[in-house]
Amino acid sequence: MTAATPESASVQPGDVVDVAFCPQINEFKGFKSVQLNLVDIRPSCKADCSAELHGYAALRNGDFETFSFPANEYDLVYSAATIQWIPEEIAYPKCFSLLRPGGMLAMMYMRSDYQSPNPALYDKIQQVYAAHYKPDTPYRNGNFRYDHADDYGFEKGEKYEFRTQRILTAEEYVGYCGTHCDHMTIPEPDRSLFFDGLHKAVLEAGDRIVFQDTFILHLAKKPE
Repeated sequence: MTAATPESASVQPGDVVDVAFCPQINEFKGFKSVQLNLVDIRPSCKADCSAELHGYAALRNGDFETFSFPANEYDLVYSAATIQWIPEEIAYPKCFSLLRPGGMLAMMYMRSDYQSPNPALYDKIQQVYAAHYKPDTPYRNGNFRYDHADDYGFEKGEKYEFRTQRILTAEEYVGYCGTHCDHMTIPEPDRSLFFDGLHKAVLEAGDRIVFQDTFILHLAKKPE
């Protein structure tokens, strides 16, 4: 993100708020002037990400929606597939209030296509989902509108797309699926049957699954 945005969108890192820990915060290490404030609601967050922080970020364990920040204090608010879980009527005004005039809200998420490069494997995986994907908490984040920041006082936003490819083994694929919040809530015995089924499907396909990924970045600027 930092490589793509300064020339096109004048993002100059300074005081940064990151909404929930993600490895991409390491992008800011190259900027000596960055003061990174990481906010994450998980009680385990400090232990989980201490190795990544390396003393250059301040961890604030709390709920971004209710956490008390100073107003008009930050140059950048950054979210990697997190802000979508917050109602936009809360998220956008909160971010707007944190930013200095001219500050930037950056929101990134990923869309992955594994059907096109692996059609037969995709069908087998869908069979596993049909049989054992029974989460206690369904995935419901489709209401957040990334392109509506201007409804909440921001200037008209910009959108960028970056395409790449991932190739995962069966073990890596199961590990990746295990990071999805809804997958975490699948109860036993379906949980074991679900992940075992995914592992078996990829293993039988040559221990290889290909993802065509598109990273989507939305930028919105607070008027100066």
